[in-house]
Amino acid sequence: PCKAVNARDVDLMFVELIQRCRQLFLAEADAAEDHVYQLPSFLQSVASVLLHLDAVPEVHSPVLEHLVVMQMDSFPQYSPKMQLVCCRAIVRVFLALAEKGPILWSCIGAVVHQSLIRICSKPVILQKDSLLADEAFVFVNFSLQSLNRLLYDEFVKSVLKIVEKLDLTLEKQNVGEQEDENKAAGIWVIPTSDPTANLHPVKPKDFSAFVNLVEFCREILPEKHVEFFGPWVHSFSYQLILQSTRLPLISGFYKLLSLAVRNAKKIKYFEGVGPKSQKPSPEDPEKHSCFALFAKFGKEVSVKMKQYKDELLASCLTFVLSLPHDIIALDVRAYVPALQVGLSLVGVVVPEKSGSLGCTHMSEPPSPPPASIPRAASPEARARGCVAWDRERRLSFAVPFVDMKPVVHLDLFLPRVTELALSAGDRHTKVAACELLHSVVMFMLGKATQMPDGGQGPPPMYQLYKRTFPVLLRLACDVDQDGIVDPVDSTLRDFCGQCIREFLKWSIKQTTPQQQENSPVNTKSLFKRLYSFALHPNAFKRLGASLAFNNIYREFSLYFQCQIGVCEEDMGPVEP
Repeated sequence: PCKAVNARDVDLMFVELIQRCRQLFLAEADAAEDHVYQLPSFLQSVASVLLHLDAVPEVHSPVLEHLVVMQMDSFPQYSPKMQLVCCRAIVRVFLALAEKGPILWSCIGAVVHQSLIRICSKPVILQKDSLLADEAFVFVNFSLQSLNRLLYDEFVKSVLKIVEKLDLTLEKQNVGEQEDENKAAGIWVIPTSDPTANLHPVKPKDFSAFVNLVEFCREILPEKHVEFFGPWVHSFSYQLILQSTRLPLISGFYKLLSLAVRNAKKIKYFEGVGPKSQKPSPEDPEKHSCFALFAKFGKEVSVKMKQYKDELLASCLTFVLSLPHDIIALDVRAYVPALQVGLSLVGVVVPEKSGSLGCTHMSEPPSPPPASIPRAASPEARARGCVAWDRERRLSFAVPFVDMKPVVHLDLFLPRVTELALSAGDRHTKVAACELLHSVVMFMLGKATQMPDGGQGPPPMYQLYKRTFPVLLRLACDVDQDGIVDPVDSTLRDFCGQCIREFLKWSIKQTTPQQQENSPVNTKSLFKRLYSFALHPNAFKRLGASLAFNNIYREFSLYFQCQIGVCEEDMGPVEP
């Protein structure tokens, strides 16, 4: 109908339509909810009139923005068929605005930004059988690639703007406040070396919005128009690395950076950029700067991740494993700790790592099946499982069959069983080895109570205990944990601190107050070792001493009326 009237009448029609929309949808909130199902029809009418306007008055741009944002905000209320109509109406408005030139592109940018804010504030979960497939808009993608590019650029720009505006700072809860709250809630506070422990976001709503934003980006950016990400690789990565340097304990930054690296590898952004690349490319300062940025930041992350655990550790590991191999080749030794952690955590982050490693050699043919790869092992590794742990066989078990009782020496199986329990690749094998190890340890403890103690020298089971208990510690704290002075993993340090506290509690319960006053042997021995660690030049041993002291201080102060002083040079005993 707009083609049959003159331009002045079209302008008047547009003004009347905008005023009507303002009355129905922007005047009162209650009235807008009543007419929300009419909004797609009004938007399609606005788009049809926009196509025939010579110029759109700037005074009406805010109204258009509000209408489109309201349409996106009310999207979950519609049925699947109505959602398809809603999407078509929004696309037609965008097409009409895109044809008006750069003047109204800011309107599209504002709509994308406000819509993204609402998506992060209350994420919408779409059904898998939704009709909103890309094939429904093939005619749009084919006819106007420029609109797709414009929307993509505005989306990435809005993501960076939102990340910059969100307050993601963390604060540590005061010890007094924390103890009061935990007493009221019945929670036990455990001292820990985890840098993320007892941290809370200053603004939880901003933090929740950031988590939703990260998940939304992980759904959109790797799948939709990856070829458009090329101009954004440097700026996107630079801004996120700045934010991650300022707030290194936020795992979402590492997730977004790993996403950026994978997209860059898909479009071969770093091809020929590295100094060891086989196909040198023409000089591109931006690509070389981005390459150097990732090379430096990757090494920093591989060092810092030794202190992390759980999701933060998995996110850092995913980012490091996503880096191009040209960056890894610059300094392989710097990434060895990350690879060691990755191999030990293969059961935790294998989905993430498979996605990261899967795009490393996309152009190469697939690797041969595992069955055709010969198993390689060093002579030391092969011999380690054949060396006995004790000169004597101490764990003899008579199998109670009906007609006979064959004797099985269980200590011969311990080296291989512990090896499988720690490092078996097959989960069923690992579980079976752990169950067998549990039974052998219980049998070992029962057998030890029946053996007479010689008095001089170590107990009979000392050699078996010496090699079995470290394995039990590792298994007790799962695959991602290690010891009180371990330089790599923080979770085993925490767990060993709890074990030291339990050891002190057990020692106190096993002795009378008079014995503790006269000769607190276990307490003296424990504190001598803590003093030794506290004065050790190794920073992780000093950290372990501090963590152990934090764990045992409460138990120690309950049973001993003393002051913890500075240790003497001769490492003398601590008097109660």
